[in-house]
Amino acid sequence: MDDPARSKLYAQSFLERQVDGVIFVSSGSDVAVIDMLTAAEVPVITIDREVSASNVSSVRVDNRRGGYLATRHLIGHGHRRIACLVGPPRSETP
Repeated sequence: MDDPARSKLYAQSFLERQVDGVIFVSSGSDVAVIDMLTAAEVPVITIDREVSASNVSSVRVDNRRGGYLATRHLIGHGHRRIACLVGPPRSETP
């Protein structure tokens, strides 16, 4: 869900609780929230999506390769009727 207001509330809560760091799954429209955390010197990394406007590290996944390996695993165990449910075609996650 893309809700920058909710993300900001969560980030403020994290700052109040003096968390040691944040692993952030960004929607892409919450760069200001990430900037707020980094300005407070809270270490932040993003996962699955790179946030180019912020100076944070990002961990990405090769979803195509993962899907291929998962499908091979299922086929290797005798499964033949395999489906894949995906998100919107314009999703930032490849």
